[in-house]
Amino acid sequence: MSLVSLAGAATLAVTPPGTAVEPLVVVANRTPVVAAESGRSVTVIPGQVIRDRQVLVVSDLLATTPGVGVTRNGGPGGVTAVRIRGAEAEQTLFVIDGVRLNDPSVIGGAYDAANLLVGDISRIEVLRGVQSAVWGGQAIGGVVSLETRLPSAGAFAAEGTAEAG
Repeated sequence: MSLVSLAGAATLAVTPPGTAVEPLVVVANRTPVVAAESGRSVTVIPGQVIRDRQVLVVSDLLATTPGVGVTRNGGPGGVTAVRIRGAEAEQTLFVIDGVRLNDPSVIGGAYDAANLLVGDISRIEVLRGVQSAVWGGQAIGGVVSLETRLPSAGAFAAEGTAEAG
């Protein structure tokens, strides 16, 4: 199979004609911007991908993101450090719905991502590089912005999961 036929197959599989595609809005750079208009290095992990990968902790999703390194001491629940583009863990800022998670009273101010579960996360944005400096000195390496799911409007809703093994 040639590269030309692979490239042609990839373009055909993108979107069927007549299908409306919603623009992807990036919030990690402090102001909502359409991804195509943002000159920043941002990776967005949408809710569907989070559910499809069936991971329990956010750090396992971040480990598969380009430019992000995750180290964990021991198994799940052990001290977990997230480094973006080779910066120290103290230079990675975690934010949930705009609220900083890094504790300034801890020496270095690094966030331990060991117990950050994906249960109510609707999307994850990873902002890498110098553009993250708008978040301050704790974000020199980058920003991991998490958004939680909003409750459904109107009616009562429930969700459940089950495992067997």
